[in-house]
Amino acid sequence: MITTRRLVFLMCFVLFALKINAQIDGLSAGLAFSSGVNYDNLTTGNPGVFAKVYVELDKKLHVVPSIVAFSPYKFKTAGFSNELRTYMFLGDVDAVYGLYKDKSLRFMGFAGLNTTMIISKWKILEPNPGSDLENKSYIKPGLNLGGAFQLYVDDNFDAYISLKYIVSELDQFVINVGAIYYLGGKHRKGSW
Repeated sequence: MITTRRLVFLMCFVLFALKINAQIDGLSAGLAFSSGVNYDNLTTGNPGVFAKVYVELDKKLHVVPSIVAFSPYKFKTAGFSNELRTYMFLGDVDAVYGLYKDKSLRFMGFAGLNTTMIISKWKILEPNPGSDLENKSYIKPGLNLGGAFQLYVDDNFDAYISLKYIVSELDQFVINVGAIYYLGGKHRKGSW
């Protein structure tokens, strides 16, 4: 828990230490797909939904906090007397840097901090006095490494796909597919 507090403190420090002229210039949402996590005999589900906020530091550099919630994985015990539901959530803060841009395509690389939370809850369908079922939760910090493509749709929207690898005790590969809405539109002329 102390490691998680330090990670949250570091993320807050980074956000507050940004340039004063930093501004939110885009919002993104869509579907997320994970390679899944097998930890302490728990399995996680797919797909998920994500939401991101783009904070522009300069034309090529953004800080992007995001959250992802995956659909629960359900497992019923033999005899169908109990049901286990496993939920997974991701919280990220990434530094996104533009590597290539033309009129219809952008490619970015990113790295950042990750927090993965797994919650398992038992639903007792038929009481069994001898069972020792226990609800569990885990929060593990990690690092993100990845890349993203944005494809031009119109002056307010881009289609978006990203691939990232999360390095932690809960290693996983995550793909996000969605759209980015630019507040006030975007300008296509110039290098960025």
